[in-house]
Amino acid sequence: MSVPPTDPRWPKVLSLSVHEFRTPMTVVAGYIRMLLKDRAGPLSDQQRKLLEEAEKSCARLSALLAEVSDLSALEAGTAPINQAAVDYNTALRDAVKGLPPLPDREVSITLDLEDTPAPATGDPVRLTQALAAVIAALRRELVGEDA
Repeated sequence: MSVPPTDPRWPKVLSLSVHEFRTPMTVVAGYIRMLLKDRAGPLSDQQRKLLEEAEKSCARLSALLAEVSDLSALEAGTAPINQAAVDYNTALRDAVKGLPPLPDREVSITLDLEDTPAPATGDPVRLTQALAAVIAALRRELVGEDA
């Protein structure tokens, strides 16, 4: 069944998809955590490293599923949106400041912003989160190209 994004069933399809992916992913992540805690016996360094990478991938999938879930709520008109004055420059600075460090290298991000505000109306928290997600993805891809 092909459901275009303009179809009123689209939010339900997204919501069901999130549920169907999240359930097995949660089980897999749980088993990975148990293995990392040596519940099935001691791990070699190589096994631990592979499981840690799998755990990171599960975390990325979980974050993606949360974003799809949010999209589903937005499409359905049930997402709470806090309308407020927001400055894009402040949101960008906050997004960069809140980025977690990379585990294997230092990557600096320099913003070249005007001193004048860039005002808009929207949800400041969601805007900052969205900008942080985009910047983190760009940083990950750019760092991946250097490796």
